[in-house]
Amino acid sequence: MSSQPYQQPSQPTAVNGWSVTSLVLAIGCLAVLVFTGIAVMAVFAVGAGHIALGRLREHGGRGAGLARATLAIGYAIGIWAIALAVVSVGRLAV
Repeated sequence: MSSQPYQQPSQPTAVNGWSVTSLVLAIGCLAVLVFTGIAVMAVFAVGAGHIALGRLREHGGRGAGLARATLAIGYAIGIWAIALAVVSVGRLAV
């Protein structure tokens, strides 16, 4: 028999709520972008992603990957929207 006492398994830490919120906003932004062509919602997804990373850095927990994925999606949508705007304005100027 083992001489070590039985230890309760540790409870897993919950996923940060801001991380989940930011990912939901990013997915919603993709849907809005596909159906309407409006990319403004990416600002809110990026903001929530930065808040999530700040809270995770401060308090610890899980969800950093979700927040980073949100930032990647949000910034990619933002860059795409800016590039599209520049191309559109360039076509109007000609």
